[in-house]
Amino acid sequence: MTQEPSLSLPQPLTRHRLVFVDGAFRDALSAQKDWPEALSFGSDEKEKSYALTLCDQTCLAIDPIELLLVTTDQGAVSEELTKIKVSLGENSRLTLIERHVGSGGFLPIQKTITLAAQAKLVHGKIVKGDTVNHAAQTKVAVASGAFYDHFCLVVDGLFVRCEKTVELLGAMAETRLVEVLLLRGSAKSDSTTHVRHLAPHSISRQVCAAVLDGKAQGAFEGKVFVDQTAQKTDAYQLCRALLLSDKAMMEARPELEIYADDVKCSHGAAMGSLDENALFYLLARGLDPDAAQAMLVEAFVGEVVDAIPLPDLASVVREEVAAWLA
Repeated sequence: MTQEPSLSLPQPLTRHRLVFVDGAFRDALSAQKDWPEALSFGSDEKEKSYALTLCDQTCLAIDPIELLLVTTDQGAVSEELTKIKVSLGENSRLTLIERHVGSGGFLPIQKTITLAAQAKLVHGKIVKGDTVNHAAQTKVAVASGAFYDHFCLVVDGLFVRCEKTVELLGAMAETRLVEVLLLRGSAKSDSTTHVRHLAPHSISRQVCAAVLDGKAQGAFEGKVFVDQTAQKTDAYQLCRALLLSDKAMMEARPELEIYADDVKCSHGAAMGSLDENALFYLLARGLDPDAAQAMLVEAFVGEVVDAIPLPDLASVVREEVAAWLA
């Protein structure tokens, strides 16, 4: 029997929780009581492959499912993938909250997400920790009328790389990909997003808001591909970065590749420091410099956080932002 490492797990965000330690599922640490009948979870421990499936019928999973992935200093650096597959049937609704915490070992994650027609997945993700090494590859297939709504928060980390490919395969397929990076010290984070519009009337939104301090380094590479059959595509990209230090660095590489002639596509990037006039205004009204800076940063990030569709997740993200500013 495998001996469990000494773990200090964060408080659950929901009553349904699946826990993975160093890439392996831990049933004893998980909570699957009153699991929805239409929802199934299966595993192949030998292959480190796991599948979460919401049945192929109209189904609503009311309570979010939390995926907690923990790395420990007992976990060896490995190139072996932990594979997680998520499948939603037609007209299904599911919310996932994915959290990565811990320190030490490094185990890359590969997720495959499939949404059938008219399905909707709200997928929140939080990566946190000064000593976290994290690399994840996510591939998403979105059928006609389905919606993949994703939010990711990265708080520091030795090295964090998130790579996402979303294919909009059917008419009226939609995705929203939102990311917030809070990086200080020598933290490094690299986000690569590729959205492929392969059907008419599809919609995509990509937004990245980054705050960097110290010698932190961030990168955002977002690409939108529009096939010649994907007429009436509506795609939008935006990356904004707030640099609190002269040594912090942010790279933004938005890109459009369009082969259809009836589309609405745009992208943009903006980087800079705190607004000196706004900072002076707050200082003149008695705030100390740290409090004034925190207020402006919170407002900068808050525009993105307010768009999170899940109130519980939005509350957790606000707490993480406040803790980082403190």
